[in-house]
Amino acid sequence: MRSREDRLFAHFCRTGDPRALAKVFDRTAGELWHVAAYLCRDRHEAEDLVQATYLAAIEDRAAYVPGRPVLPWLLGILVNRAREARRRAARVPDATRLERAPEPDPAAAAHAAEFGAAFGAALVRLPAPFRETLEAHLVRGRTPHEIAAALGVAAGTVRMRLHRGLTRLRRLLPRGFALGAVGVAMPDAAFAAIREVVLTAVRAAPAPPVAAASTTLALLGGLAVKKTLLVVALLVAALALWAALPPLLPHPEPAPVALEVARHGDAPRQAAGDTAGPGPRAEVPAAGRAPAPSASAGSGVLRVVVRNAASLEGMQGLHLEAWGRTLAYGTTDAHGGATFRLAPGRVEVRAPYLDAWVPLRGEVVAGRETLLECALAPRTLVDVTVVDADATPVAGALVVGRGHGTDDLEQRVLGRTDLEGRWRGSFVERGVALRALAEGRVASPQRGVDGRGLTAVQVRLEVGGPAATLTGEVIDAEGRGVTGARVAVQPRSERPWREVPLFVATDRDGRFRAEHLPEGGCQLVAWTGADSGLPRFATALADARRDAGGRVTLRFSAGGRIAGTLRAAGGTPYAGAQVVAACRPMEFWPGLATVLTRSTQSAADGSFALDGLAPGSYRMQARADERECVATLEVAEGQTLRWDPDLADGLDLAVRLVDGRGRPLEGWTIRCTLPGANAREATTGTGGDAGVRGLQAGAWTVSASAPGAHFPSVVRREVRPGAEQLLLLVTDEALPTAGLHGTLTLHAGVTVAELTVELLHEQVSTPLRVDPGTLAFALRSLVPGRYLLLIRHGTAVLRTVGPIHVGPEQDLDLGGIHVRPPGSLTLEVQRSDGSAPHDVFALAAAGGARPWRRIPQEPCAGGLRLPGLPPAEFEVLVWGSDVQPRSVPVRTLGGDAQTLPVILAPAVPCEVRFRPGEPAALRGVLSIRTHGGAVLVEEEVRLAAGESCRRGLAPGTYTIEFTAADGRRGAGTLEVGERSAAPLELTLRRP
Repeated sequence: MRSREDRLFAHFCRTGDPRALAKVFDRTAGELWHVAAYLCRDRHEAEDLVQATYLAAIEDRAAYVPGRPVLPWLLGILVNRAREARRRAARVPDATRLERAPEPDPAAAAHAAEFGAAFGAALVRLPAPFRETLEAHLVRGRTPHEIAAALGVAAGTVRMRLHRGLTRLRRLLPRGFALGAVGVAMPDAAFAAIREVVLTAVRAAPAPPVAAASTTLALLGGLAVKKTLLVVALLVAALALWAALPPLLPHPEPAPVALEVARHGDAPRQAAGDTAGPGPRAEVPAAGRAPAPSASAGSGVLRVVVRNAASLEGMQGLHLEAWGRTLAYGTTDAHGGATFRLAPGRVEVRAPYLDAWVPLRGEVVAGRETLLECALAPRTLVDVTVVDADATPVAGALVVGRGHGTDDLEQRVLGRTDLEGRWRGSFVERGVALRALAEGRVASPQRGVDGRGLTAVQVRLEVGGPAATLTGEVIDAEGRGVTGARVAVQPRSERPWREVPLFVATDRDGRFRAEHLPEGGCQLVAWTGADSGLPRFATALADARRDAGGRVTLRFSAGGRIAGTLRAAGGTPYAGAQVVAACRPMEFWPGLATVLTRSTQSAADGSFALDGLAPGSYRMQARADERECVATLEVAEGQTLRWDPDLADGLDLAVRLVDGRGRPLEGWTIRCTLPGANAREATTGTGGDAGVRGLQAGAWTVSASAPGAHFPSVVRREVRPGAEQLLLLVTDEALPTAGLHGTLTLHAGVTVAELTVELLHEQVSTPLRVDPGTLAFALRSLVPGRYLLLIRHGTAVLRTVGPIHVGPEQDLDLGGIHVRPPGSLTLEVQRSDGSAPHDVFALAAAGGARPWRRIPQEPCAGGLRLPGLPPAEFEVLVWGSDVQPRSVPVRTLGGDAQTLPVILAPAVPCEVRFRPGEPAALRGVLSIRTHGGAVLVEEEVRLAAGESCRRGLAPGTYTIEFTAADGRRGAGTLEVGERSAAPLELTLRRP
């Protein structure tokens, strides 16, 4: 769909209407300014570059093809103009033709000397990496490639250090000297002036290209006067620098960076001197990247480099698709490059997971390498503030993260916070995930941020208290260290699916060191690729300690194996079917499932084998065409399992959908779901009929949703596919005729960018979009019924509204909803005898509901800290391995930090084990009853593989019951003596 500015610019190209161009300028100037501010040395150059871009667009409007997005086209002009300006600046003038320089003004010389002294003092105060890079470039005149070769780093890293080092240098210089600092937003006066110049050029010469060109030259001539004054000022400053630092030599301007912005539907422009048309570039790939695969006589090599136009850094971990005579996949490296070997011919490169992507097109030539480069304009701006638990800004903290559409496991270092604890950055991706790392502190939770155009999103990252460390090694079956293994370290939590691990890599001896961890238990996953091409995995449990005494060894082994034969109808082997073993790591972050999942294809005889599987639970799927077979298997170390999927023609389900009067409903979505299987959908035709094919046997849930509706109008459970047609009736009361709306009122400390608002109905949820300006939200096409509105801040629920009853034809006004920031509660826990308890944790419940559930918590001095608490009233159960449980009422107001002392009675340490040893994690409800049958505690627990449950109990006799989430149950009697208790072993069986 074309945007409004695209249509307006196309109208301007046809008619020359200045009003249309004025609207295009108002909509796009801010985006161009932001890119220009990063490409230029000062604000004036950025203003000139934006102005020259629009004047060039007026001149070249005949080349604009209606239907193409105008913003990428303008950005392409801007980047090319910046590159040409750098080339002009790099030219060395003929000294014989220069007029004799006038005698320097004494006042100007004194000012220049003062600047040189300030410059030298500021340079010394920079951190070593930035100081060394700036000194080599600004003083010794070395190019980025020369600096990269001398320091042994990538050229992109040098450019990043130059950019960020200059930014820091400007901040350290006195305000009178800090020329060249460019703001994020274009000044209003500059915006108005550039707008007037552009519109004047249109009125003066609206149609002929020649007139437009002459106007452009005249205006640029006027700009040259401003540039001359700037050059004079810079020459004076250079003389002062010579006087302050006599042994140092002057430096040339930095070499231009060859970046091209891909125009929608076109191949990238050729650099000056290149032949016209698509084809191989004469430039070589960036230094430091891996060597490209050699091109054979019948194929060519395509090298694609993707950079952020603002920072000039390569986009690492971006998934690319190269569409030519064959389809190839690749992921960009640390320099933003990916290499493909393709058959000769036209090729188009796409990034399917990147919303802002503009396709690159080119020509692959046999036996040669083709280089396609593009610089993408920033789409997401973030303003990060890093604070500690006391809301004090943290200077020098590392900000790390990844963009949506890139490798989930690749978190790159983005920068460091300044003295005010702030860092600002831009991303090409629509969304980013960020976290902060401060020396000696626990890492902040990861925060996801959705882009909002040119408006910077405010992000607050809170680092924890004193951090623990964990060292270890990864070894193979023979005990040798594994070089380059990836290790994910995840602190133990009751919500492991929301805890993003910290990632480290092993050195040449197989050793690693993980920092920024909370003290306590951690779960680790290590993986790498073996020489045979089979992945290798290892998992372990360990304790991170503040005294750096935590240590763990992860050993790679053969793992498990799943093999079998696929057969189609009549028992004939099925060749070429895809078999996937998707790991379901209950106790790990779901993102790790990508490295624990294996896939293969069945051979000609239908056989398949998946080796090297890490112990755990796997969701098996065999699929070909529209046929599918699924199962769940538990794999243990060294175990070989047999699975023979049957891909016979699946069952069909015929559905007819009518309203209360028997009239067919057309265009509705019929959705069939079954636990463990992929959902299947179909759309009803003119007669209200729909057919869902290839269903496996089982009890399916079938729902019907109206076009554009957010929730189903009718749900039928326990449907078994067969020959009979399923009739679904949608009553008038179930038609999506309702709606609701409201407005948020945010208290201090809460921003709309940090909130997630969702509506729940019948175990189905849908997000609500909140207008960032008015804070209003609305949702139409709702099915009448009962709803629940949740407002989240990260993982914490700040406000719950409901139950909300919405009737037919009703547009319910929820009014203003007050949202307070999350609060925190510190539990100062002590034993009644004055000693410190062990392994203390907290559970919570609201309104007398049971079982107790674990809530986010972190250990602190003298107890526990419960962060991110919403305004609510609930109960907290505090327990440990050597203290008795105690519940206390809690009332939080939101935005406040409370402290609550808790005194616990001593208890006898008890242990509940599960036999036989579970190959995977356990989740379920643990119930403890006294000898009289009264329920002492009923809690929801999650246990890692082989882990036992340790609790403190008073002397006596107890009945222990455990009900697992998969239906297995176990019970036993625990005798607790005055000083000790024998471990209780429970065997879980299905009833």
